[in-house]
Amino acid sequence: MFEVLLQARKQKWSRLKKAATRAGLSMTLVKEISKIDPSEIVKGLSGDRRLSVLYSVPEWLLKEFKTAEIPQLERFLNRIQQDPQLWIRVSTHLIRKGELIERLKRNRVEVVEDEHLFDVLKVLSFRGSLSKLSEFREGLFAVQDKASALVSHVAGGVKRFKVVDITGGPGLKATHMVQLGSLRAMILEISPRRAGEARELIRRLRMDEKVDIIVCDSTRPSLSLSKFDVIIVDPPCSNLGRLCSNPELKLILRRSDIVSMSKLQEALLERAVKDAKEGAVIVYSVCTITLSETSHVLKRVLGKLDRVSLTEAEPLIGVPDRDVPGTQRLYPHIHETQGFYIAKLVRD
Repeated sequence: MFEVLLQARKQKWSRLKKAATRAGLSMTLVKEISKIDPSEIVKGLSGDRRLSVLYSVPEWLLKEFKTAEIPQLERFLNRIQQDPQLWIRVSTHLIRKGELIERLKRNRVEVVEDEHLFDVLKVLSFRGSLSKLSEFREGLFAVQDKASALVSHVAGGVKRFKVVDITGGPGLKATHMVQLGSLRAMILEISPRRAGEARELIRRLRMDEKVDIIVCDSTRPSLSLSKFDVIIVDPPCSNLGRLCSNPELKLILRRSDIVSMSKLQEALLERAVKDAKEGAVIVYSVCTITLSETSHVLKRVLGKLDRVSLTEAEPLIGVPDRDVPGTQRLYPHIHETQGFYIAKLVRD
């Protein structure tokens, strides 16, 4: 853990205090460690030991990254030491993209159109908080990572579709599906707090009549999933794809957490596939990188269940996955997004 704390200056102190407590270290020691130049510590080290110390990554986690065959691994390790790229999703049902760009420009928010997704903008520079802008309060855009927005495009926002996100969180994917043309969307969320966040987003985006929320455990949903045309499964995960935003995860996360998460992910995906009607699309996505939570979950479910097949997760923006062809992975150092995994299945 000493090596992991060498770059403590990257962490927010409030979060670092929690991690230090779990590691059995005092904040006084942590503050002293944060003053050390990591390049001095790695002299004489090589291989995985050097990477672990230099980039403040526990060796067990570094092995997870190597097992996942992340392209250009050291470039990835360097990128997650930096702040994330910010993306926003244009509320195309409320405003034209060009008009929003002009309004943001007047507020000194510089954005550019994304080359892949028509409703996503890359934020180049801004001052203050985007949530304080009138355009945000009016629901003219939502802050959403490009990789997260890709999920709805992969699912296919076809008109007349009924959609359910069984781990709906703050509601970004369900509202995006409605924006893309789906008839109605349902959000299932176990956390009352996150369900409240979803309600606020729905209100702000003016979708009260098209998006509903049920607070429930999606491993035992209180309604049948067979009435829906699209089922989105974006379950809780290790969040290792969000290390640019939450670098303290390297200090807090344990291997046992990944094992527990993968079991929950498998249960949620299996439930979705079992309950899906014939012809329904199931999209599995997670903002993480480990094989245990991505392709391995998919292979276990496909190996257990009949009448379900994998189809291409298009549009293909990420790197095609070698473990399960037809699925894709996105990385912060290649795509300027969160680390993400997306797969698309069809119930036969």
